[in-house]
Amino acid sequence: MLNIRIGIAAKVLAGMSLIIMTAIISAMVLTLTFRNFQKSFSEISNRKLPGLIGASQLIRESEQLTANAPDIITVKNQYVLISLTQDIEDKISRKEKLLLPLREAGISSSDIRQLSDQFDLVFDNLKILIDITTRRSETSYLSAQIFLRLYRISGNLDQ
Repeated sequence: MLNIRIGIAAKVLAGMSLIIMTAIISAMVLTLTFRNFQKSFSEISNRKLPGLIGASQLIRESEQLTANAPDIITVKNQYVLISLTQDIEDKISRKEKLLLPLREAGISSSDIRQLSDQFDLVFDNLKILIDITTRRSETSYLSAQIFLRLYRISGNLDQ
């Protein structure tokens, strides 16, 4: 039999080499894992996060538009109604600016079109509500004028 004697120095050297190899392999695995994490984080922060922020702003604008509905219905003054109408039109004019981050984030054009259509639907409904409120105001004014004439006519008949 072949009897090879390995000395203590050789055993320590082999053990240290094994430890160093394990440390190098671990460092390589950690580096690759960190690169993947950094790549994913960059994708989220550079691409998805602006899209999420854009969608959030679009939703917030839609909620603010919808919140104007009770004010439109209960408005007593034509000047306030004009102010609300202008505010709504200003928010609608910002729609394309709000959709831009979604396009840049890689959101599909069909999803963006659907969001835009929903935003337009809210705007169209508010325009209809404004028209109804304007007509109601005009009708109320005309009715008051008619009642005033009737009152004056009835006053003339009594004399």
